[in-house]
Amino acid sequence: MRKLYNEIFNKVTRLKLPKGKTAKFFLLLGAVFFTFTFFGGDFGFVRIWNLHQKKKELELESKKLQVQILDLQVEKDKLKNDKTYLEKMAREKLGMVKEGEKVYRFVPFPEDSTSSGTSKLQQ
Repeated sequence: MRKLYNEIFNKVTRLKLPKGKTAKFFLLLGAVFFTFTFFGGDFGFVRIWNLHQKKKELELESKKLQVQILDLQVEKDKLKNDKTYLEKMAREKLGMVKEGEKVYRFVPFPEDSTSSGTSKLQQ
C-alpha cells in the first residue's frame, strides 16, 4: 500500500504545469467559473442566503398564524359553551340589548380647531 502511495505521489509531483498565456487563460477561466458558481446561479451563496432568510421569515409567520389559530379556537369554545361570554360579545360587537333595557349613548362635542375646550365652557 505504501509503495502505491509513493508511486502516485511521485507521478503527481513530476507533472509540469504549462506556462505562458495558455495557463494564465485557463487559470483565469477557472477563477471566473468558480466565482460565478459560488456567488451566482441557482446554487450560489447569495441565492442560498436569500432563501435561508426567506425560510426564517416564513417560519416566524407560520408560528404567528398557529398562535392566532389557537386563540380563535379558544374564543370559539367560549362562544359555544359560555353563555355570559356570548352575551358580552353580542353587546360589545353587535350592539345588542336585552328586551326592556335602555341604552345611553354619549356623543362627544365636536372640536373647534380655532379655540380650545376651556374657551367653550367660558362662553
